[in-house]
Amino acid sequence: MVEKKYRHEKKYTIDWHEFQIINNKLKYLLNLDVHCPKEGYEVKSLYFDNPYNYAMTQKIEGDELRHKFRMRVYNNDFSNIKLEKKSKHNLMTNKESITISKEVAKNIIEGKFSFLEENTDAFCTNFLYKLKHDQYKPKVIVKYNRIAYTYPLSNLRITFDFIIKKSNAVDKFFGTENNYMEVWNPNQVIMEIKFDHLLPTFVRSIIQSPNIMATSSSKYVAARVIYS
Repeated sequence: MVEKKYRHEKKYTIDWHEFQIINNKLKYLLNLDVHCPKEGYEVKSLYFDNPYNYAMTQKIEGDELRHKFRMRVYNNDFSNIKLEKKSKHNLMTNKESITISKEVAKNIIEGKFSFLEENTDAFCTNFLYKLKHDQYKPKVIVKYNRIAYTYPLSNLRITFDFIIKKSNAVDKFFGTENNYMEVWNPNQVIMEIKFDHLLPTFVRSIIQSPNIMATSSSKYVAARVIYS
């Protein structure tokens, strides 16, 4: 299991023109993530929630401590599937994850949990509890394109997410069908900034623009409240 400490997280919405301006600055100051080509990559996540939509309600009601459980792939590479728990405590974030096979992922989606039952890792135990006791089930697929930058100072990571879409066909997570609908203004980009301690000054100066709006919006919630 890979576990990260709580980090600062700032989130903003910007229009496409502002994104191009910022992106043109950052590409000379930061490094592209090692897995990120210059045109970006696709992220696809399958989110889990209980029959009462507890994770969604936590976000909408602004609970100080909240958790999301999801299954995630990049560029439809199903040889490297992540099972993740993302936790937020106010503006601090933490992510725990393990890598699972396509077979294990399919079993979890179908309600077969032998992999988690046989694994005594704390993350697996917690996820299993959510699935069996709290009746968490797959709810929605969210996919989008992402460009990601990193910088060693304060373990900085800046991502830009755009073309955000959803599908309620959770059984099609392993497919490439184009059965998705937009859930976000296609002219808007979500910029997320994560860092350990202090935000570097040059980044602070870049985001001090009247065209950059702080937001607490959630791609998961947006996908759940817009029905297809």
